[in-house]
Amino acid sequence: MSFPKSLFLLFFALLPFLAAAQQRPGSRPAPVPKGQPIELIGANQLQGGSFNGVQIRKLLGNVSLKQGTTLLYCDSAYQYTERNALEAFSNVRIIQNDTITITGDRGFYDGDTRKARMTGNVTLRDPRMTLTTQLLDYDLNRNLAYYSTGGHLQDPENTLDSQFGYYNTASKIFSFKRDVKLITKENTIDTDTLQYNTITKVAYFFGPTRIKGPRVTSMLRTVTTTP
Repeated sequence: MSFPKSLFLLFFALLPFLAAAQQRPGSRPAPVPKGQPIELIGANQLQGGSFNGVQIRKLLGNVSLKQGTTLLYCDSAYQYTERNALEAFSNVRIIQNDTITITGDRGFYDGDTRKARMTGNVTLRDPRMTLTTQLLDYDLNRNLAYYSTGGHLQDPENTLDSQFGYYNTASKIFSFKRDVKLITKENTIDTDTLQYNTITKVAYFFGPTRIKGPRVTSMLRTVTTTP
């Protein structure tokens, strides 16, 4: 793959965040359209109540909900009755399209924006890899998961650690930033910015990179840019 094309892939993965950062100060965001209602499938108990002055219904025991092809399970939840959102507690699990599974201790899900935040012992799994972190945001509309508190990626062949990471669950491309360490069967790579394709197992580096090992495998291509 040529250098310009690899840069384009990294730019494409970060495009949603660049667009958000370029919004004019003081500009009013477009109104969020109402999403499909979050549907309660089942719970052992259902109670009415309030939380911080907001009307909710408390869902207790073996809670299961859905929105389209997205399923959510937990031990208990607060479902907000005046807006399409909920907070989930203990053994929280989100499943998207039977391929992406996210688990954690606590979660918040907005059914209108289709954005989820999971905290505490978070794990994201798909058929190709497992990511662990302490806080993960997931935009289901854009198929984009991201963390900023440190994460650990593992697949059958490699492990990778970084401070920041973005994962496109559709393209299966990861973009990592700051204190990136990739360990393969034959090499240990330290760099600042890295892009990793979980399908091809090919890594691209952008910035100073140090590789330790007997040799660089034929599947590893490095690109170094100058400021």
